[in-house]
Amino acid sequence: MIDFDELWQRIVLLQGETFHQKTGKPFTYTVSGNSVCLRTTNRQLPRSHFARAVDRAPLDGPGQLQDLQGPSYLFAVLTDPRVTGDKPAAIASRPIARPENGSGAADGWVVRDGLAPEADTRVRRGMLHPAGPSGLDALRLLDPRRVLLIAACSAAKARGGRPTATAAQPGWPEALREARASVLATANTGPGGELLPAWRRYTGTFYRYAGPVLSEAVARGNVVIISGGYGVVRAGEPTAWYNKVLHLADWPAGLLESMLVEEARRGGLDTVVAFVSATTAYAQLLRRTRWRAAGLNAYLVTINGVAGGAMFEVPRRLGLAFCAFWNQQDGAYPPGTVAEHLL
Repeated sequence: MIDFDELWQRIVLLQGETFHQKTGKPFTYTVSGNSVCLRTTNRQLPRSHFARAVDRAPLDGPGQLQDLQGPSYLFAVLTDPRVTGDKPAAIASRPIARPENGSGAADGWVVRDGLAPEADTRVRRGMLHPAGPSGLDALRLLDPRRVLLIAACSAAKARGGRPTATAAQPGWPEALREARASVLATANTGPGGELLPAWRRYTGTFYRYAGPVLSEAVARGNVVIISGGYGVVRAGEPTAWYNKVLHLADWPAGLLESMLVEEARRGGLDTVVAFVSATTAYAQLLRRTRWRAAGLNAYLVTINGVAGGAMFEVPRRLGLAFCAFWNQQDGAYPPGTVAEHLL
């Protein structure tokens, strides 16, 4: 059985999402302290009543919970797959919004070969509108192992590494190798020959929260990192310690954009999903890459609505969003997660 603290955390993260009572009536809620506040009524459901309801599992209906506050709401929340962590049996059953002009094509939300296996073939041929302000429904139909995943480097980096004479740069064109050498020549770098895989070199908040999931993604997926010192680097590529902020003007015009496009093509991929802060040079690079012209479908996952402590909270939530995407846990995206379609 799922730990109740973990279940409660999912309930907190899902505030604002639409749930349905057994009768089909929709409702939403917010969480204040240890209470769920229903938006359709003035009722508040205490955390303790959720815990008591969980103790009675398996739940067959609201009738088991008549002595608790809001039994029909408790039942709806506690049996929802987003809360229980169970994947819906058929993603294809999720309704797909169509454009108002009836053309069968909605500009932007294209989902092609990155679709999860259970997605309906009609969805493969069609296009998607974002569901709500976040547009996360488009991501939920993607197979994370069949997309190019992009992250940003971090200022915090691990020192040391394995002594190696030179850093291998597998498969990168000479233009990038030369640009790297020029940029790193102006950077503060560590002892020569001490190399770590890029995803282990970076130790910032995103990497701490992406954690073991990132390790699996590197081993089984396709991950690249936008780097101040290396430009674009594969996650498993050996890198030296350096201290260099990403300045797009340091790199030849169009070089990094072309490297991102070619990396997707190299892997035979036609979908890209990036996880970076919205107002950074990393996001600027991603937004100015001509994905559509290259025949690629690209999404930028960012975090909105963080009022205080954004330097920590935004990369923390991005790390959690990365985990949610890779694990295909629809209900685990943190508050404020936004999927922006890139053109």
